[in-house]
Amino acid sequence: MAPFDLGGVPLRGRLARGRKRRDAGNRVSGTTCMPGRGRPELGKAAVMRMLLKVQMDTQMSNEAIRQGTLEETLGKAMSAIRPEAAYFTTENGCRTAYVFFDLAESADMPKTAEPFFLELGAKVSYTPVMNREDLAKGLGAMETAG
Repeated sequence: MAPFDLGGVPLRGRLARGRKRRDAGNRVSGTTCMPGRGRPELGKAAVMRMLLKVQMDTQMSNEAIRQGTLEETLGKAMSAIRPEAAYFTTENGCRTAYVFFDLAESADMPKTAEPFFLELGAKVSYTPVMNREDLAKGLGAMETAG
């Protein structure tokens, strides 16, 4: 079989010599990653485990503590997010929360972050993360692709 580029067109001449076929390792949901074919089917949820880092503004969170609303704000947000785990600490002099949860779709990002922006003046960041099982699965996929 001739090696293929991402467009599915055979490579010819010097470009093809010595090149390994790569499309076997480029798979998402069992389909090769060629234009228009590498995305999961529409309608199927592609849940992504995320780390939501929330750094609360000191003055706004102090005021929320004085008014007795910090616990309520965090409680409502956690109820909506339904985290796998949530940890609270300080970072760079700010009250900080690390919240691990499953993000069903990227359109959920604003509704997840807005309570922290509006009520606590927080800096919010999202980072995709893996647990041990996810890492093992990913490493296993690398071994079979190699």
